[in-house]
Amino acid sequence: TTYSDNRTYENFTGLANGNYAYEVTATDLVNQQNTTTRRNITLDTVFPLVNQTSPSNGIYTNESNINFTWTLNDSTSGIQNTTVYLYNATNGSLINQTTKQSYELSNIFNTLVGIPMTLIDGAYSWFVDAFDFAGNYNNTSNETFYISTSLPQINFSSGILVNFSNVSATSIYVNLTIIDST
Repeated sequence: TTYSDNRTYENFTGLANGNYAYEVTATDLVNQQNTTTRRNITLDTVFPLVNQTSPSNGIYTNESNINFTWTLNDSTSGIQNTTVYLYNATNGSLINQTTKQSYELSNIFNTLVGIPMTLIDGAYSWFVDAFDFAGNYNNTSNETFYISTSLPQINFSSGILVNFSNVSATSIYVNLTIIDST
C-alpha cells in the first residue's frame, strides 16, 4: 500500500489465523528510501486442543505406577506449555502439579505427553491444561480413577461353623465381614 500523506500507521483487519510477514519502506521528497527489516508474526485466535488418554475416567486399577498421558494439538502458533494437575478425589487436596515447557515436548504442534507417577491406594482426579504461544488457553474436565493394591479382608463372624466341621444338616449359616480399601 502506498500513501502520499504523513501516515505513521496501517491497520489490517479481518485477517485469518496464520503466518504473516511485513516490512515498511519510506520515501522522502527527494526520493531517498529506507526499508525496515522484515517482521514475521503469527495470528492465532484458536485455543489448543487437549485430550486426556490415560488413565481412563472411572477406571479401577491395582497398579500404583500410573503413566498420565494426553495429546496436544495447536496447528497455528504451537504449544508453549502444558500442566497436569492431580488431586485427592476424597478431600480435594492437590497432590501433584507438573508442567512441561515447549522445549520438553517432542513436537509443539501435535504431540503425546506422558508423566509417570507412583501413587498409594485411593481415589484420584486429574485434568490437564495448555497454553499456546499466542496466549490461548484450554483445559480438560476432571477425570477420576481409583487405586487399590491391597486384597479385600474377609473376616468370619461368630456363630458359624469352624473349619472341618461335620454336621447333619441341609443348610448352613455363614456370616462374614468384608472390608476393602476402595
